[in-house]
Amino acid sequence: MNSQAYSSRGLNPGQAYQELVVRSRELIQINAISNLASWDQQVYMPEGGSASRADMVSYTTKLYHQKLTEPHFGELLKIGANGQWMPDEAANLREWKREYERAIKLPAEFVARAAALYSEAFDVWQKAKRENNYYLFAPKLEQVIRTVREEAHYLGGTQNPYDALLDKYEEGLTSVQCDEFFTKVKATLIPMLQKLQTAKNKPSADLFKGKSFDIETQRIFSKQVSASLGFDYSAGRLDVSEHPFTNRIDTGDTRITTAFLAQDPMHALFSTVHETGHGIYEQGLLDKYKGTPMGNAVSLSIHECQSRFYENNLARSRPFWEYWFPKFKEIFAKETEGIGFEEFFRFVNRVEPSFVRIMADEFTYHMHIIIRFEIERDLINGVLDVGRLPEIWRQKYKEYLGLYVMDDDKGVLQDVHWSWGSFGYFPVYSFGSAYAAQLEAAMRRDIPSLDESIKRGELSVPLVWLREHVHQLGSLYTPAELVKHATGKPFDSSDFIKYLNDKFTLIYG
Repeated sequence: MNSQAYSSRGLNPGQAYQELVVRSRELIQINAISNLASWDQQVYMPEGGSASRADMVSYTTKLYHQKLTEPHFGELLKIGANGQWMPDEAANLREWKREYERAIKLPAEFVARAAALYSEAFDVWQKAKRENNYYLFAPKLEQVIRTVREEAHYLGGTQNPYDALLDKYEEGLTSVQCDEFFTKVKATLIPMLQKLQTAKNKPSADLFKGKSFDIETQRIFSKQVSASLGFDYSAGRLDVSEHPFTNRIDTGDTRITTAFLAQDPMHALFSTVHETGHGIYEQGLLDKYKGTPMGNAVSLSIHECQSRFYENNLARSRPFWEYWFPKFKEIFAKETEGIGFEEFFRFVNRVEPSFVRIMADEFTYHMHIIIRFEIERDLINGVLDVGRLPEIWRQKYKEYLGLYVMDDDKGVLQDVHWSWGSFGYFPVYSFGSAYAAQLEAAMRRDIPSLDESIKRGELSVPLVWLREHVHQLGSLYTPAELVKHATGKPFDSSDFIKYLNDKFTLIYG
């Protein structure tokens, strides 16, 4: 049916827009059910439920796709395009159109098949990781990669399939842009890492050696910090999962997870703070836009920008620990006896190449991302075969971090993303960190007394700024427009590189 036929039924742009809102809210409810099933799969579901859960996820994913790609939805968009709109309404129409045009390129059969495969692959990945055996996962990964390539082909990525996947997570992002950005980052990180590793005044890497920190006490402290940052536990919860993540089920229900290590309380704390950044963003979206794109985060890089800001720019800063270190000492008095502030502060900011991305320091973290970007780009573009993946992984870790990878669970199996078919996702972590540095520079220009507020534990100060400049804007702007609007200049890597240089030069002398 064409738009002329709808017009003859009396639909005007305003009426078409209102019907789009109704349909969008229905889609959000389907997505909420899928999110809840996904959360449960990673947190509480018994192993025996994996097959039925794959069917459930496949069904809801197919239903979502069917509802979104109905011809009527497209006709409503055509009619709505003729209206005069307020900025928030125009943003909703822009995002609906982007999602619709992307979805209609994917056959419903493919969408259901891919969703079922990724759910199965997640369970196989978990088993392979537990047994430290990549080759248990390799056949399923081969299926995943073929399916992801198929998706890229449907989306128009014939010359460079990987670009179609990058655009899925960050609108307009390309391999060329990633290469340019990572080339600049490597030019700073690689020579500076060599200097830091040979520095005479290196922070201690064994501050907690031989100590054991009670898990329940860690949980209490992590929740206390998380709540002080602004995470609302009346509308959220903290649980444990193999791989920490955040999942907003719906308005008023945002769930974060973490992972605890008895010998290292900082692992759980920084994992919790990282996911708190995601959760705060979700909780900061305006309820009046519930069920529309304006009620959603604008992109994954902006999302990672929030989590990386809270984890690194804020929770690893000196002012933050000037307030929290005495409280940490109090709750873990026996375990921290004899540990002073300077020793502790330098310890949580030490640079030490490691095997596992989520346990990496904030400096070498980006080498982990670069390795994944280069590998998955080559996997999707057909340059690298799945059978050689552990070999290439070892080569790159030796080249970039000077480490020899021995175990699959701490090597090629450490991340969940590829089991989910999330190829093209990893670059958003580093872009998010760069966005965070640019946002922090703007925040400091606007709030000269920021450090003094943080020293007093007044963590609502950075939160209020982020609420105004990022969270409450939803999808009003594209990611590039949002960064420019919030900071007063287009995105570039200069603030990020300056942040890394200044911070670690000071810490390492």
